[in-house]
Amino acid sequence: MTTPIKFQYPNVWPEMFEQVSELVKDPVAFDRIEALTTVLARRDQELEDYLSNLSFESTNSRFATIVLAASNTSAAGQAGADYVCPATGAETVFQEALDAVAANSENGLLLLLEGTYIFTSATTTVDIPNYVSVRGMGPDATRIDGSFSLSGVSNGQTSFIRDLRLNGSSAYINFNGVAFVWVDSVYAGYIGGSITDATSRFWVTNCYLEGAPASGYSIDIDGASDNASTFRESLIHGNFAANGIRLTSSSSDTANPGYGVKVSNNNFEDTCQFTFLDDMTVVGNNFQNSATFTDCSRSCVGSNIVLGDLSLTNCDFLTVTGNTIDGGRILLSSTNDSTICSNTLRAGAEHASGAIDLASDSDRNNISMNTARAVSSSIDYNYTINIASGCDNNQAIYNDGYGCWDTAISADAGTGNVLVGNR
Repeated sequence: MTTPIKFQYPNVWPEMFEQVSELVKDPVAFDRIEALTTVLARRDQELEDYLSNLSFESTNSRFATIVLAASNTSAAGQAGADYVCPATGAETVFQEALDAVAANSENGLLLLLEGTYIFTSATTTVDIPNYVSVRGMGPDATRIDGSFSLSGVSNGQTSFIRDLRLNGSSAYINFNGVAFVWVDSVYAGYIGGSITDATSRFWVTNCYLEGAPASGYSIDIDGASDNASTFRESLIHGNFAANGIRLTSSSSDTANPGYGVKVSNNNFEDTCQFTFLDDMTVVGNNFQNSATFTDCSRSCVGSNIVLGDLSLTNCDFLTVTGNTIDGGRILLSSTNDSTICSNTLRAGAEHASGAIDLASDSDRNNISMNTARAVSSSIDYNYTINIASGCDNNQAIYNDGYGCWDTAISADAGTGNVLVGNR
């Protein structure tokens, strides 16, 4: 139902002329003022007539908030809720509430009150409509139990989930082809998605993820190998992931990889892989296992802790600085024009090859001011710097491997390399 809104405009000029005419004694000035007020009054009348014929109709488009309560939500909460879930089989009412948000708004919110929502179907998939957000009262207050997935609509636009706990060995968040996803402050098994949109963005912040899908990663955002889709400007920040992370843009369009991804201040308890991503920022993370970068160029990897190898394969124009490598090495394979500086390394195996190891076809890299140390006489490196055949025109200067090497300070099987001031 629309309501027309009428305007009334006050015509004040006749009254003002009467007040002024009592003060003005000059006949010429009086006539001029009278003519001017007549013109202004007529214009005001025309404006009033124009505005009175306008009507502005309200629309049904609005922001909608639907409140959902659990069976064990307080009585007051249930009384104020739009929907109340039963003690079991909550997935049906849950989906109805989501659909109601979408039906009443293009940008709505499903607010989950405190309580436990128990999903009983073994293969439940809850579909989050486009532009609908789901928010609980915090991971310790709002909990969804069962084996299920919260999924964005395939090829959808925006999904936002925050402040709740998905409890169950197979409870996870899955987004395939959603253009923008933000998951914040969620306790869940894992978060995953396939990229089918050329502008997909994934933000995962402040989550605790203790499970993993069959692929083995707590955060698994993987580009489809049979299309040219990619993702960009994504943020992975402040998460705990018990089984590591895999970020992979499309492998079918290597000329246009993903870009602008920031990975910061996370704790990854297992192997991490980053593939086909340029212009990345990877800073302040705790990698409790190895970290591998493949086909990632023009990126910064800095101030991370890596308990294993930091591997760089087919990467160009990287800056790798300020990292602590405990129990591993920095390994370059087919990586060029990169700067490896001011990192600290501690050996983790008996006679490991080199603290900084240029394994194959890595050229024109600047390797400087790194520090490497042995753990013992048997847990050490063979070399501070090891340059294999086919690695040419690199510069390795003033790297400190005092007492860390078993064979020699450096080995150089390439051509045109400059090694100065290393020990």
